[in-house]
Amino acid sequence: MTNLFTFAPLLDVIQLAIIWLSRVYVFASEVFTITAILWALKLGSDVCEKLYNATRFMFKMGVYVGTWYYNYAHETVLTVLYSVLINTVRVCAYTAGLITRTIRERREIVAVLNTHRNTVGSWFVYTSPVLG
Repeated sequence: MTNLFTFAPLLDVIQLAIIWLSRVYVFASEVFTITAILWALKLGSDVCEKLYNATRFMFKMGVYVGTWYYNYAHETVLTVLYSVLINTVRVCAYTAGLITRTIRERREIVAVLNTHRNTVGSWFVYTSPVLG
């Protein structure tokens, strides 16, 4: 029969290994945490740098496009917009006048339309030459 005290040195070795492995685990987790934090900071700085460069590019493009527009297209665009606005107002005024005239003279218009309808309808009515 084996005595439990014969396993005591083995238990001391196992306990020492567990202590050292836990220290290594703590150290490795701290290294991993610091690495993750540094990686996140680098990612954030890279994103900020890319956004800054993009905004600089967009600002330059805006200046170039604005300069070109004002030098070459501004007069034409204003002329087109003014003519579109004037013609829209003109069409609205003509439409309002036509609607007012139609409402005011609706009875005469209906009488003329009825006359034309009856005339066209009479062209398609068959009358027998024998009975007529």
